[in-house]
Amino acid sequence: NGVYINSKWSYNVTGLYQIPVVEMNFGFSILGREGYPIPYVHSVGTSEGTKNILLQGIGEERHDDPFLLDLRLSKEFRLGGVGLTVGIDAFNVTNEQTILQRDLLINQTSRGTTRKAARADRMFEQQSPRVFRLGARLTF
Repeated sequence: NGVYINSKWSYNVTGLYQIPVVEMNFGFSILGREGYPIPYVHSVGTSEGTKNILLQGIGEERHDDPFLLDLRLSKEFRLGGVGLTVGIDAFNVTNEQTILQRDLLINQTSRGTTRKAARADRMFEQQSPRVFRLGARLTF
């Protein structure tokens, strides 16, 4: 199995807004890209050993396009030369569950026809679920 990282487009937008009245920071990151190709292969025994044959052109089938939205809210408190920053982060806010990798091997039956193996299309990497993190940083 390999990872085929071929996407024709991607975007990443980040920003920070400092809220003046409450003196807090609001940050965001939005990331997206075209889904990577799913190049199914057929394993064939040859005189040189087992070879994998590509069954279609790269990019004919693709995974879904992943999208990711992360947010951060933080507040800094200062007392003399000591600072305390308290923040909360939310990763994958929209809780996308996009599949990132699948098993791509196709088996051959005894009659010479191809079929997807029991493990073909098995998902083995998926986008992480929504996660929240609460943190503090002390500076002096």
